[in-house]
Amino acid sequence: MSQTTIEIKHVPALRLAVVRGRAPEIDSAEISPVIQHGFATLGQAMADHRDLVVGPPVAYYEDLPDGAGLECCAGLPVRADAELPDGVEALDLPAVERMATYLHVGAMDSISAAYQELGTGIAQAGDRPDNTSREVYIDCDAPDQAQWITEIQMPLVDR
Repeated sequence: MSQTTIEIKHVPALRLAVVRGRAPEIDSAEISPVIQHGFATLGQAMADHRDLVVGPPVAYYEDLPDGAGLECCAGLPVRADAELPDGVEALDLPAVERMATYLHVGAMDSISAAYQELGTGIAQAGDRPDNTSREVYIDCDAPDQAQWITEIQMPLVDR
């Protein structure tokens, strides 16, 4: 179950410690194993560096040119001055003045429907997203994924 409204808000700049991967298609069956592997690798690399982390996990996605798939970044927000361990790189996401957000409550296997709702709402409002999206895993610790809370974010391009 997800919220029924889209919120447009300012999102501040964010530095992420990331592990990158690529999904050959923009399809949850292709994306899920890539991002799960990324978070597992990131968790291992950052195990002794938890003091650098300043927020909940974030997945960052960017369409690759010519329909070549999707870049998938498993990330943890870190301090700006953080020295990252080997195998982890910094990704600086800019502030976004107009970020369309949608709160998804439930299992990740149902998040595609939330993306569709967000995309439809953006189009109905006469807006257009850029070629990136983010998932902020606000509360994804419960054993029952039906209780997980994920904020989907899509930057809007100027009209």
